[in-house]
Amino acid sequence: IPSCGMARRLRIPSGHLTVRVVRIPKEPDMNPRLVPILAVICFTVLASAAEQKTKPVSPEQKVLDQFLGDWRQSFTIFKTQWTPKEKRGTGTFSTPRILGEQFMQEAGEKADGNSHLTLYTYDEKQKAYRMWYFSSTGSGSDVASQWDAATKSLVWKFDVGTQFKGTGTHRFANDDTVEFSTVIKDGSGELLFHRAGKGTRVKKTRKSCEERTKGPPEWAVG
Repeated sequence: IPSCGMARRLRIPSGHLTVRVVRIPKEPDMNPRLVPILAVICFTVLASAAEQKTKPVSPEQKVLDQFLGDWRQSFTIFKTQWTPKEKRGTGTFSTPRILGEQFMQEAGEKADGNSHLTLYTYDEKQKAYRMWYFSSTGSGSDVASQWDAATKSLVWKFDVGTQFKGTGTHRFANDDTVEFSTVIKDGSGELLFHRAGKGTRVKKTRKSCEERTKGPPEWAVG
């Protein structure tokens, strides 16, 4: 068999068998000096991955757990300069934790067909709660807040352009109720927009044994 790295075909007349022989080149020896360096790199990468995977939810993040679950909402957009006619609406939204439990994702839909997506988190660098709001109408906002433990409220302050100031509030009245509002005023303090509403947690109920066995068995239903 040739010693080069090229493949050769050897024919064995008696068995009419074709054998393909390939020489596998020997891998070069690793430089011993690289072993400690590679070990440190592997340990650092694995430790970093483990840290990201097991990062605990901070006490500040746990404040946002009050948003967890499925909700029904009702709200009113009051008559103001921007909304000449008062409007009322209803909707639903759900809020789970995502991205290693470091963000809350609220996805909701209103009865009029509009939908929204909101992200919440606690920014450790800014020492503030952050909220990013996106609507199917094309509007959106990026605001910051602090937690007021005395009133159980998150108060969001934001600018609308250079002339208007806005304030948003989430107040947790109890474990199953959150009250929210948005107010926008101009530089002179005139009210331009006012929206307020309430979210009520939807509790999943389990059917009793009697309710589950009421009616014909499942196998009997065609």
